[in-house]
Amino acid sequence: MTRTAPVPTIADTAVKRQYGAYYTESNPFDLRPFQDWACSAELDRHTVLEPFAGANNIVRMLQDALGCTKFACYDIAGDGTGKSEKGGDGTHIQRQDTLKSFPTGYRACVTNPPWLARNSARRRGLEFAAPEKYDDIYKYALQLALENCKYVGFIIPATFLRTHLFRSRLRSFVLLEQQMFADTDNPVCLALFTPRPARTEVWSGNNMLGYLDEIEAKYHQNIQAASDKSVRFNVPDGSLGLIGVDGITEASIRFCSGSELSHRTVKHTDRAIVRIDPGVGVTDEMLDQLNDTLQKFRKDTHDVFLAPFKGLRADMRYRRRLDFATARGLIASAWGHAERPKNKTAEPRKKINQPLSKWFV
Repeated sequence: MTRTAPVPTIADTAVKRQYGAYYTESNPFDLRPFQDWACSAELDRHTVLEPFAGANNIVRMLQDALGCTKFACYDIAGDGTGKSEKGGDGTHIQRQDTLKSFPTGYRACVTNPPWLARNSARRRGLEFAAPEKYDDIYKYALQLALENCKYVGFIIPATFLRTHLFRSRLRSFVLLEQQMFADTDNPVCLALFTPRPARTEVWSGNNMLGYLDEIEAKYHQNIQAASDKSVRFNVPDGSLGLIGVDGITEASIRFCSGSELSHRTVKHTDRAIVRIDPGVGVTDEMLDQLNDTLQKFRKDTHDVFLAPFKGLRADMRYRRRLDFATARGLIASAWGHAERPKNKTAEPRKKINQPLSKWFV
């Protein structure tokens, strides 16, 4: 999943995975937030840098969406001679390892950089050409682009917002809730940067969800800071259960009675379906209160702070995963000021009719 070595051809899925060459196939540049950013960057008047050109799909899409005509395209793929070759759109691609020698002198850069996690590189025996502080190649590619270009547009993992990196220049964070790649269903976003500090807009396609600072304020209004270690996860006899990942049809993360999950073997690595010891007995009333708190949190924050999970739901929104830290904060918010019984255990709730196996791909 990286372009850190010359690649004669990247035609099959296995090689694409190895070198991070997930070539963009769906055009996100027709979206309003990109069009507004492109107008500010004057993309149609300047040469646009594409430092990880691949099959030149980005160039083709910019031509279609904006009528751009001037590009400088680079990619490591080829025999390493440094000679140019023509991409599928007829634009020349200069063969160059841009992670080691990033092109300079360009006002704007638009690209889908290579994605490669450090642990994946280690597992595959691949070079990881990024500083120790980064756990994924795309983050280093983004650093290089921001250091050398005033305007930067990157198609990157939708989890980017949770990294808190490079936020000062982030003008728009756009969730691309559509099938962007033929070879992977990884959730993706379009991150758009400007030369000066900006108030970050958060979008889902053409729908503006709000400003990041406002959504973060709602996060803190809904989530109580919690360091209560009495809430323990993956406890075999935990009185509280968590279905922590959306199903394939709708937003379906929920808390439940631990007894509903009694048929499952609890592993310490479980993240999707979990039994929790909250340190108290759980009544039906408390469970309803906790799920109400969860639903209000999701509505108020538009799921921005829940990690996107592979695959789109039937309602064409990304599936989401509830992490343990947020779950602990929701428990603290829902029950923190309630009279919490110490020795009372609720009657087991009736199990849902739909088997849990249908909730997941």
